[in-house]
Amino acid sequence: DVEDINKFSMFRFNSSLFYPVLRFTSADFRINYNFVTARYYAEDLLLKGIHGGELFFTTPGKSLRFVIGHSVYADFFDYYDYLVNESKDEIVVPVQINTILKFTAFDLPTFGFDIFLNGGILLPLSYDPVSGGSSFRDMLNNNSSSILYAIAASAGTGVRIENFYFKWEIVVDSLLNKVGMFDPFYNARRSMIDEDMISWIDHKNKSASLLDDYRLGLRLDGGFKIGNFFNFELVYQPAIAYDAGEVIPVYYYDRGFLMFDAGSDNKLKVNFGFKFMLASDKLVKGILNIVNNNDYSAIKNGTLLSSNFYLKPHANLTLNAAFNLLPQTADEKTLNTLFLVYLSFTPPADNGKQNKKGDIDKIKKIM
Repeated sequence: DVEDINKFSMFRFNSSLFYPVLRFTSADFRINYNFVTARYYAEDLLLKGIHGGELFFTTPGKSLRFVIGHSVYADFFDYYDYLVNESKDEIVVPVQINTILKFTAFDLPTFGFDIFLNGGILLPLSYDPVSGGSSFRDMLNNNSSSILYAIAASAGTGVRIENFYFKWEIVVDSLLNKVGMFDPFYNARRSMIDEDMISWIDHKNKSASLLDDYRLGLRLDGGFKIGNFFNFELVYQPAIAYDAGEVIPVYYYDRGFLMFDAGSDNKLKVNFGFKFMLASDKLVKGILNIVNNNDYSAIKNGTLLSSNFYLKPHANLTLNAAFNLLPQTADEKTLNTLFLVYLSFTPPADNGKQNKKGDIDKIKKIM
């Protein structure tokens, strides 16, 4: 699973849940040098998915520590689909640009407290290979202020007491750019993201409505963690949104995640671990539909279960056995089940011991 510093863009993202056969080699490079941290992530080294970079500057020490940085993520899935099928009218490459601020007041063994602020914008870059045109460029020419409706932001605090932690944040995001956009559900609509974004662009060519685009809500994140041996996490994100096309224009939207990780943390000769996640999109709507109408469609469309057991007979070799229950994707009508057994290889890193210019934290390739 991939996450960024405040889970603002990447939140438990794992493309192998939906597209395991399309992801042969991923990469995650991190370099620390004094007060600078840099990272490059590639969902696949080929342009099949998300590529992103982060650059952060930090003050020394654990307490009274400031972190400021920027991140950029671009999803080339639609471009790859065009190269394979050559049937797309217009290629869309969503590019998310973010700024992250974090202040850690206390990071003690028994107590921690931090404050954070995140902000970003999503640019739905588009190009028509036949005409050479771009719907996104036309939107900027016709209604340049529309790009402001692709902004997302959040602010909150986090508290840790011993091994218990709790974070809460106020979230303002849009239908186009969501806080935690690249989450486990992202792939469920990935094949339709280009159409969603072109539809958004066409709508903004004509008008710009603040109420139709933005949602106001919270994100609550709590759990219990013991080093890298055990982690239990519960996340709930409720929001209020507006849709002028509905009889009741104001509606409630939510999603929740329950996650459990446990393992030996490389303390044994043969290490092992287990990961489990249960996630639900539009949870309240699904429950109400079942109670009132005996309708299970919302639950089927928005429930995701993922489990993975892994065994490490060698420091650089991992045997994985995964079982996933996946929601309906945009182009399918039934729930999907996936059972997968695979090997992953992690090349050895020098941990920076021989690198005078920086410490290489992680070099990972998944085969």
